[in-house]
Amino acid sequence: MMHKRKCDLKIILISMLFVMVFTGFLHACVDPNNQDKDIANIEYITIDYNGGYTQEQVVDLEKGEVRFRGYSPEEEKPTFLVKATFAIEKVPTFVKEIKQAGLFRLKENYPSPGGIDDGGKWQLKINYVDGTMRYSSGENHLPKEIFQKADNAFYHLYGTDLFGTLSEDILYPPHIDVAYQYADGKNHYSQVVALSPTNYIWNQSQKEDIDNIGYALSRPFVLDSQYSWSAVLWTSNLTHAFEQLDIYTCDEAGTHMRHLLGTKWFTQKEFSLVQHQIYIIRVKYNQGICEYAFYIC
Repeated sequence: MMHKRKCDLKIILISMLFVMVFTGFLHACVDPNNQDKDIANIEYITIDYNGGYTQEQVVDLEKGEVRFRGYSPEEEKPTFLVKATFAIEKVPTFVKEIKQAGLFRLKENYPSPGGIDDGGKWQLKINYVDGTMRYSSGENHLPKEIFQKADNAFYHLYGTDLFGTLSEDILYPPHIDVAYQYADGKNHYSQVVALSPTNYIWNQSQKEDIDNIGYALSRPFVLDSQYSWSAVLWTSNLTHAFEQLDIYTCDEAGTHMRHLLGTKWFTQKEFSLVQHQIYIIRVKYNQGICEYAFYIC
């Protein structure tokens, strides 16, 4: 009887020791106080319950790159693709910004409100160099304010957001509308065309490798030569204010470039169009500079 009690006591002590060791290990791996440690990478995974499509993103602060892969349940996990890179020198500022945003104060779980089981799930892991991590997840519910603030930090780091909370006005340069029109006695015709930027420097995004001349020539606008055409720009529908707008024109060979118009903010501007001419509109916004090009033939 005494021997059995000793065995029971030994089992209890071993069990308690195991629980203590395991708890300590778990606490070391998921440590709520490790936000001052060096971060190796940040993983963000989303799963769409309507079909099960999964997207995985890894922001690698050691290699200075952002990797992505997406796959459905019936597919094998593909190899990660590098979708963006960034300078390692920007990491300290980035880490400071995500701390201020509250990314280290997330709860471990954000359960689905009201028992809703459709929609999707997300998981966030902040992996540290020493092997520990911070983990948070949610279903149909996320800390929107924290994610929005943190997305500004990700945007500053590599030019787009991680959680998908930033508006298109921030992420992408604007298009502008141009109306081609003529008036002939009682007849009046107008056609509105949306022009996307060819080259731009927009917040953290940049694209400056497009030949405006070649781009415009590949997308000609054919206007009836029996009429005198003009182009109209107006600002009532612009989503961003600009500081300066300049219009240049040249021939089909890209020569004889001349400055047609330069102006600050306006309500509406109209200028005459000449066939077989290329027009380049350069707009300086608060967020950057965009160029638009079109060809009249």
